Amino acid sequence: MAPNAANRERFDAVQVLRALAAAAVVFQHAVMNWAQKATVPGPMPSVEAMGDYGVKLFFCISGFIIVHTAMAMAPGWESAKTFWRRRIRRIVPLYWIITTVYVIKLVASDQDVGIAQVLQSYLFIPYLNPQGLMQPILGQGWSLNYEMLFYLTFGAMFFLPRSWHVPAVAGLMTALAAVRAFGWLDDASSGGVLSYWADAIILYFVAGMLACPVAQHWRARKWPALTQGWAAFVGTCIVVWYAGFALPADHELAFPWMPVASIVPLLLCITAQPRPIGSAWQPLVAAGDASYSTYLTHGFVMGPMARLMGGLSASDALGYYGFAWICVLACTGAGYLIFVGLERPMNKGRMPLGWPLVQIWRVPRA
Repeated sequence: MAPNAANRERFDAVQVLRALAAAAVVFQHAVMNWAQKATVPGPMPSVEAMGDYGVKLFFCISGFIIVHTAMAMAPGWESAKTFWRRRIRRIVPLYWIITTVYVIKLVASDQDVGIAQVLQSYLFIPYLNPQGLMQPILGQGWSLNYEMLFYLTFGAMFFLPRSWHVPAVAGLMTALAAVRAFGWLDDASSGGVLSYWADAIILYFVAGMLACPVAQHWRARKWPALTQGWAAFVGTCIVVWYAGFALPADHELAFPWMPVASIVPLLLCITAQPRPIGSAWQPLVAAGDASYSTYLTHGFVMGPMARLMGGLSASDALGYYGFAWICVLACTGAGYLIFVGLERPMNKGRMPLGWPLVQIWRVPRA
């Protein structure tokens, strides 16, 4: 497969996985919101690891996508600048907008918001917040701190020959995680930024990166592969079974298998035949396209929903899972509207309301 052709190829089955990853995060947060804002009988279901799994699946996909889209770029400083500009344009504007909206909400409700916290949140600098968590003002932005570390590292390696690029990034991030694992860094809970970045979660980026050459090798030799539809189906079965049944049923037994449950669906989807996916999968493909918008904005949707629906007489019958599924649908729909109306135009350099900031980072698309 020629590099340029590979760079333009669309992996619809991978978009389905992105939709499922976002749904896992939304589902966990919806259950937690329902427990906080509604009077419901019975204990809260064990879904704490579901959102963690969704983020790790996102990281695997991100590792693959970054290598796949960058494989046609030549080594050198110009490629590094182009790569960073594209990543900034893809991630930063929407995050800044949503964070700003949340800051306004906090200020309007008389909550204390420090200037330092705001700046560190905007600049993706991890810090220990007043609740003792290494989170920015917009809580789900914690994962973007790791994304930015990955992008910074990957872009910095463009000065190496192409064949060394992926091994160098994978080796550096693995070494960083190993330094923390051996106890050579301060505990991240004490506010250590480097220790925070050295969490073993960054190895999910590495797994996704290494999956890309595996898929190239597989396809180049025309080994047996599923169609995009069947890959999406099998991948969906694995993700739903693991997140919805295995983790809640026996967390201690299932948790060590999270790397396998992340990389296997991805491998199935990226080694699938490069023909378009069937129309039945298009809603999930669209939800995958909008998964970043859904991830950033779902808290704005489910909070009011929990307060409103929690006061209804039917709230007991609805229960945790009923509310969570309603939230998944509502937040995905809202995320898609934001994707179409805001995120996608910004990615293409067409700024809504004439907002000029991202025009600074506008570069020709490959």
